[in-house]
Amino acid sequence: KQTRRLENEIGFEAEQRFQFAVNGFAARLTPGQLKKLKRDGKVAHITRVRRVRLSSQVVPRGIRRVKAAPGGSPGPDVNADVAVLDTGIGPAGNELNVVGGVNCSGTGPANDFADSYGHGTHVAGTIGARDNGVGVVGVAPGVRLWSVRVFDGAYGTTDTIICGLEWVLSTHLDPTKPDIELVNMSLEGPRLGDVETCDASNPDPVHQAVCSLHAAGITQVAAAGNGVFGNTADTFPGGYDQVISVGAISDFDGKAGGLASGDCPGYYGEDDDTYASYSNDGPDVDIVAPGTCVASLATSATGDAIVVQTGTSMAAPHVTGA
Repeated sequence: KQTRRLENEIGFEAEQRFQFAVNGFAARLTPGQLKKLKRDGKVAHITRVRRVRLSSQVVPRGIRRVKAAPGGSPGPDVNADVAVLDTGIGPAGNELNVVGGVNCSGTGPANDFADSYGHGTHVAGTIGARDNGVGVVGVAPGVRLWSVRVFDGAYGTTDTIICGLEWVLSTHLDPTKPDIELVNMSLEGPRLGDVETCDASNPDPVHQAVCSLHAAGITQVAAAGNGVFGNTADTFPGGYDQVISVGAISDFDGKAGGLASGDCPGYYGEDDDTYASYSNDGPDVDIVAPGTCVASLATSATGDAIVVQTGTSMAAPHVTGA
């Protein structure tokens, strides 16, 4: 109601409306409209939409390293629901158990959540590629995947991220819809302020949305970021206390010991079993996982196409799957 009132009084049209994760909207405003909005006593915070980039550089022995390798014969699909906020998922044949999703990217219809860029499919493959003898196998084979497309190509914005979180929470709260238990966010952007509380004093709407999902019991896993900001505390969502923030290690043989050498595309001169030089660090990093030269799925009609990518984007889905 308040959004409609403001639209009518100030003369704009909201592009995104939020009521579950945060209470507000996103809109393009003229300087005059912005001035009027700032004077409205019922508006708590106004923040500029910020561009968000994927936590990926170039681009898994990691499945063996996290002790998730299958025992031999194909196994049943894992019984859980995971939302992947990314560039979309698939097509990847029968390799991925994609059961639905939404397109929040601002480009195309709401039900167009396929991946035209490749990042989200790679992430989804590490989380849950089926144990079916084709392509690769994920940490949680066959887990139900929800494709929440928040990127148009390599970039998204803060309002598309909120739109994705809003969709996840509204689905989670609807008793007629599946109970989404996990969210993977292999993305990063500059953090707005350093407020850690989840109350109304927090001016960051993305953080407020993350807080809403956290309060609802949804586990959120995020990439720590790829050194653009250095300290994970300066990034979102990896710097938020309410997410599991994942840094990257370089692993070249799927086991401990530091005895292997880096011989894969995109190798950055990393030593085996060391903290990756490209990974953000600091006390906000909660856990690490393999991120250097990770093999996973490429977008393909058959699902047997494999590509290698590097980044904390590739580390985070190991933890989500686990």
